[in-house]
Amino acid sequence: MVYVFGKAITNETLNRMEEYYGKTTTLKERAGVAMMMKNSEDKDVQVRQQVEKLMEKTGGREATICLIYNATGDTLTLVTYHDWSGQIGFTPYPPKIENGQWGVFLHVRNAATSDASSVGAVVYRGRNVAGEIRDWMQAWKNKKPNKAYSEIREIDHWSKDDGNRTWGLVYDKLNKSSIMNNEINEGGSSIVVIGNDPCSIFEAILMHPGADSLVSCSVL
Repeated sequence: MVYVFGKAITNETLNRMEEYYGKTTTLKERAGVAMMMKNSEDKDVQVRQQVEKLMEKTGGREATICLIYNATGDTLTLVTYHDWSGQIGFTPYPPKIENGQWGVFLHVRNAATSDASSVGAVVYRGRNVAGEIRDWMQAWKNKKPNKAYSEIREIDHWSKDDGNRTWGLVYDKLNKSSIMNNEINEGGSSIVVIGNDPCSIFEAILMHPGADSLVSCSVL
């Protein structure tokens, strides 16, 4: 079952707001409203409830509950993913996350191995502040010490057939990162953070430059 929370924030959403009524709205305005409404309409409550349910199902074992919020002003679509250790759990990667929505998925340790860790990455495609298509990559390492890392690059940067060289570089940077990372590149921005428990929450906010001043990682 795919888990996304919140109503999509569209031009129609903005047109129902007093400050935008009767005005032409663009990607920039949609992105800004999505950031301001990150926790509106009980979205944060719904996400927290889902996190609690997933934690119960994992039984406290090694797993990463991943939360991605879309404040890019347009739809995010799944491009690819990569597992260094562990695998996707019983909640799959959302194929798309609309502007103003939270996407939630579970990444778990591989029970068939002795490596009790969850280390992976996922790539979503969206539009930067100029409306150009870019790819956002979010990576997590749930293996002490826990790490979080993010990059924004041209489309298909992480889909290259280069013998995993690109993913090897990401892994090196992930290991050199910390529990929080902020990326501003290619007209896009992201903030990622991970907890320190065996069953940890990884939170990523995908947005445009300048919006990070409005960010609060409130789910952790």
